[in-house]
Amino acid sequence: MRKIIISKNASGKFNAGAIVLLAACLAISALLLCVKAQAADSENAPIYKDQNAPIEKRVDALIGLLTLEEKISMIHGDVGAGTSMDTKAIPRLGIPRFQMSDGPNGVRWGASTAFPPGITMASTWNEDLLYRYGVALGRETLAKGRNMILGPCVNIHRVPFGGRNFESYSEDPFLAARIAVGYIKGVQSQNVVATVKHFAMNNQEIDRGTVSVETDERTMQEIYLPQFKAAIQEAGSYSVMCSYNKINGIYACENHHLLTDILKNDWGFKGFVVSDWGAVHSTIPTAMSGMDIEMPNGAFTGKDLLKAVQDGKVPVSVIDDKVRRILRVMITTGLYDHKINVDVTWFDSAESRLVALDLAREGIVLLKNKGGILPLDKKKIKKIAVIGPNAKFSVVGGGGSSEITPLHTDTPLEGILKQAPIGTEVNFALGCDLLMPVEYEIVPTIYLTPAGDMAGDSGLFAEYFNSVTPAGKPVASIVEKQIDFNWGGSSPIEGINKDSFSARWTGKLVPPTSGEYKFVVVSNSVAQLFINGKLKVNYWANDSGKGKIATVNLKAGEEYKIRFEYQNMGRGASAQLGWQRPGVSPMNDAAKLAKESDVAIVFAGIDKRLEGEGHDRDSLEIPGLQNELIKKIVAANPNTIVVLQNGTPLIMKEWLDKVPALVEAWYPGQEGGRAIAEILFGDVNPSGRLSITMPNSWEESPAFGNYPGKNLKVNYSDGIFIGYRYYDAKGIEPVFPFGFGLSYTDFKYSDLKISPEKMGADGKKITVSLNVKNTGARAGKEVVQLYVSDIKSSAPRPIRELKGIRKIYIEPGESKNVTFDLDQSALSFFDPKKNKWVAEPGAFEIEAGSSSRDIKVKGAFTLQ
Repeated sequence: MRKIIISKNASGKFNAGAIVLLAACLAISALLLCVKAQAADSENAPIYKDQNAPIEKRVDALIGLLTLEEKISMIHGDVGAGTSMDTKAIPRLGIPRFQMSDGPNGVRWGASTAFPPGITMASTWNEDLLYRYGVALGRETLAKGRNMILGPCVNIHRVPFGGRNFESYSEDPFLAARIAVGYIKGVQSQNVVATVKHFAMNNQEIDRGTVSVETDERTMQEIYLPQFKAAIQEAGSYSVMCSYNKINGIYACENHHLLTDILKNDWGFKGFVVSDWGAVHSTIPTAMSGMDIEMPNGAFTGKDLLKAVQDGKVPVSVIDDKVRRILRVMITTGLYDHKINVDVTWFDSAESRLVALDLAREGIVLLKNKGGILPLDKKKIKKIAVIGPNAKFSVVGGGGSSEITPLHTDTPLEGILKQAPIGTEVNFALGCDLLMPVEYEIVPTIYLTPAGDMAGDSGLFAEYFNSVTPAGKPVASIVEKQIDFNWGGSSPIEGINKDSFSARWTGKLVPPTSGEYKFVVVSNSVAQLFINGKLKVNYWANDSGKGKIATVNLKAGEEYKIRFEYQNMGRGASAQLGWQRPGVSPMNDAAKLAKESDVAIVFAGIDKRLEGEGHDRDSLEIPGLQNELIKKIVAANPNTIVVLQNGTPLIMKEWLDKVPALVEAWYPGQEGGRAIAEILFGDVNPSGRLSITMPNSWEESPAFGNYPGKNLKVNYSDGIFIGYRYYDAKGIEPVFPFGFGLSYTDFKYSDLKISPEKMGADGKKITVSLNVKNTGARAGKEVVQLYVSDIKSSAPRPIRELKGIRKIYIEPGESKNVTFDLDQSALSFFDPKKNKWVAEPGAFEIEAGSSSRDIKVKGAFTLQ
């Protein structure tokens, strides 16, 4: 080491410059020693900690250090974590947990941004927008302390009233694939694990845990698997969730053909398979099938699997493969090395709210606009009647595990009030309830007096309890005006549980007139109505939110003791007490308002009580008195616009030909009120297109006759002919075809070119190009849809199949050239005899248009 000499000056003191030099030299020396020490540590560190080492070598090293018991603990959920959504961590080796959250329409971990659900997303036909959504979703997932989102849901719409259709995308696998790819790439760009689900053939909720889907290999490969394949091979999804149902008699989560032969071997999937919650039914068959993580616990893959391995019935190599897949994802995403950046401001951010708004804007579909009644002329419209049960509430999505509790919402009525120009009068009338087959109103405050010493107050005395029954001392008491509550997943009052709570309202009721009153109780759980101590309504959760009615004769001016008790036993808490008064008709009141207005807007549809996980809808009919309401309103005012909010098709034949305008808003998420209003007033030009076919009836559906199934089996004898493929093959004219949607402008297609006109067997692509011109007066977005037809085939094939999508923005008078590249995969069908995809030589037709039934230009080429 070099010597450093510090000299003194003439006064005998040390030279200041020398001291500075000494300090600098000591600092440099310390730094060099530190660097050397770190280098030595790096050289001596185990390879699994070396972030520069190949991932597979790091995984090998970790597997070599894990005990068999630790490996087993990693391949099922850890209920000891205090949640049913986490896996087991191994602290001694730095192996973290997967911390999951339900999706796919937002982060279901407390209140979050409620994005529009899958049916609305798919109706945007915009893969780039779905990437933006994925980024926002990934960031909110991290901000919530989670690192794995259980979405997207890509199951095909086979049954038109499937309970979870609103969560998933389409009847068409190509469209579903494009939406899923954008979603997954966006989520995983934030190093959050996406989980594509439910693999596979989970196309109904009735008997979903026991039903066996009986299908052939071609149907499965062509219709029900392509979107999963794209999620793996294009988007690189890190995780796949196996479904509840059986496929050809074998549960999905122990289906070797599905999970190993197809997913892992044919598609090259390197991630892991997680079970749906409670979808595992065996130990050894499940372990040997390719399922990797059982959730929410180790009922079958815990101690029973450990013993099976110890007894030699399951090879250790099988367990190692599962652990390898888990560790590979942990290292690839940076989770293992703590590389994931988290910013809590991502939660409920302005960008998340804008993405939710843009999804709603682009997902809303204009289905009818006779006489150009839309957009509403802000200069001419001075009085607007807003009517209907879905106008005053935010119907953000369906029910079940995808249900999101938003921090805030924007109702359609609020959106219209905000969007309407100053000086425009906007009035609201309920008209009828969403579900109930009788007209009623919430019992008005003026006829209610609270129990106890509440002189001068109106309403009812409310007591809230942190118990499932209203007994003992209440936690909170308050006077409330009416019983008209939709708490969702939130606490009803400070200090009360979000889920398990109860309430009791007491007081006196003084009716205004004598006669027969129909009391209506609507709830999500258990509710009871007592009048003068006698039980009049006994409502239970399995009544599906449709409500119950009790007829009671009351005398004007008399006092009646009233008691209403409510017990909440789960999520989505709600309670309503209404009545139908003698001689009073809310529907007639709404019609009167409509007649006095320049335009009437009726908001109708369904909500999460009818549409959600665990059950399918009973029918395609619009429930309650909504059909009668629409007919009465349009009779009072021919300038009536109907806005539907729903996740599956609705039968509209009773009034469709009578109303001039129809808007399909689906479930538009938390920003839906604003988005709907922007469409109605023309601030946004509608660009949504149907991702499903709107049928005339259930009987004309391809699944009719093969649903829900007999002897716990459902036969997919409809094969590859579902959705528009079926309607085309049968020559059936649906109400609205797949891909349909109107705009406030017009587009002209021309100059279709195919180059080259012959595709060789060398696998090279052909390019299809065409021009699209905006011939109207407004800027707008057009969805160019490319369909392929095999003119002559050895196997039955659809008349046309969607194989290309482009959503483009065009200014008035502007033309844009649109191109598509097609390879042989776009021309192929699955040949079960050869067990591979085949493109047969011959003539093919290309069709481009704005829906499956609105073909604008055509061309042909030959596959040699």
